Amino acid sequence: MDRLQAMRPGNNTCHHEDHVRSIMLAIANMNERLAEPLELRDHAQTAHMSLFHFHRTFHTITTTTPGRFLTALRIAEAKQMLVRTSTSILDISISVGYSSLGTFTSQFTRLVGLSPGRFRSQARKVADVPVIELMNVNRAPQPDSSPLHLECWVRERPDRAPGLTVIGLFPSHIAQTRPISCTVTTSPGPILVPVSRSSAKVVVLAISMAAEATVEQVLMETSEASMYVGRGSDMTLGDHISSSEVVYIQLRKRQLTDPPLLTAFPLLAQEGISPEQTSDRSPSTSFADSP
Repeated sequence: MDRLQAMRPGNNTCHHEDHVRSIMLAIANMNERLAEPLELRDHAQTAHMSLFHFHRTFHTITTTTPGRFLTALRIAEAKQMLVRTSTSILDISISVGYSSLGTFTSQFTRLVGLSPGRFRSQARKVADVPVIELMNVNRAPQPDSSPLHLECWVRERPDRAPGLTVIGLFPSHIAQTRPISCTVTTSPGPILVPVSRSSAKVVVLAISMAAEATVEQVLMETSEASMYVGRGSDMTLGDHISSSEVVYIQLRKRQLTDPPLLTAFPLLAQEGISPEQTSDRSPSTSFADSP
């Protein structure tokens, strides 16, 4: 059952509408107080819930913990500031709640996939380049290096406009760091994601943008980028490959209760493009972690 469908009022398999509103209040409070050393009790008080009830409800609705969500909000705001301002990295780190520049740099690099300085310089260098052009840079036909694939089926974008969609396998419900494996497609329908037969637990996440969207528009998630997100099932790779089950992905607008997008796509593709497969129907490029 889709997480948003499960949250609809009257659905007794999850939470009522008032719970969703309470969690949204807590998230809004996090956004307003990124520089402050917030604790779990601060969030619970904002949502008018006990610590235990808040933590459980927050995880059910957002798919992650309050602490990880707050960290994601802080790093997401830092990304925005690195792109849209000339504020020093030290001042940015302080403004999003880090007292140590080293801790901020380490956390940012781990979650985004690039250091703050590298992220800023690369973002400025290709700010006005359409993402679809960036994905085609240095693209050359190569034999498929992975004998195993995860078959996904991406639904049509809600606006029915041409788009570019990234399907990635991530270790959590937050699109952060380099994906374990990924594929890019320009049309709805079936697409194969290269995988290995492993016991890794992954989540299939999708990020879709307008076909003409530029790098800066995507990084800033502007209206011109017309971005959608989607999520497939949680799985253990080896088990899923054996079952040959298709993963269907429905695209939708990102909600306030969805964790921020942290991965530095499309900058990661520019850092090191390594095509895993080529197809006449769409460019398919990997910027995933090396095995």
